[in-house]
Amino acid sequence: MARVGNGETKSLAISAGKRKHKLSLKISWCGSNTVRIEISEDQSLRFFCGSSLRGARLLLAYYYVLFAPHEYLWFKAE
Repeated sequence: MARVGNGETKSLAISAGKRKHKLSLKISWCGSNTVRIEISEDQSLRFFCGSSLRGARLLLAYYYVLFAPHEYLWFKAE
């Protein structure tokens, strides 16, 4: 749907109503968890994301790429 660069902010319009949406992020073959949302016409949501590979977890980079590619990034709504 859109490309988001490092440190960049994006605004996206999605259809409101009873329709459920699923959002996730992807880098190459790795990605994030899927966030499921429903939104009304007068509502806006903010999402935040980042890398799961911080601090000591950097040593687990091969594990995330090979065995947990869907946990390489974190993604949440607030």
